[in-house]
Amino acid sequence: MKYGIVIVFALTLLSCKDDPEIIEIQELRGSWVNIENTTDTLSFETLFEGKEFILLKRAELYRTGPYEYKLLPNNNISIHWSLASTMTFDEYYFKVSGDKLNIGNFYDSPSGEILTFKKLR
Repeated sequence: MKYGIVIVFALTLLSCKDDPEIIEIQELRGSWVNIENTTDTLSFETLFEGKEFILLKRAELYRTGPYEYKLLPNNNISIHWSLASTMTFDEYYFKVSGDKLNIGNFYDSPSGEILTFKKLR
């Protein structure tokens, strides 16, 4: 009987799964520069009643501006361009590793391209 309880307990522990990790917003604070073109920058800020925004600055004005975002589990982010006429959020790949940030190209291409940004100190 003791072994049965131990086996059930061990199986219970092995079957437990951690909640998917969501990045802490504090890790994102500051400016990030696109390593490929060095002209596109992202700044993560809290604005307007505690909502989280990405401020995109580009050499060209196309799609420059504020994007509201929500961090999601499983390396995803939900983003809405604040200047768009719709209120829909779209999901993109999103992963931060140290001073590198990988994100789906939410502002220029629907092709699923992944962009890499480096944090400025």
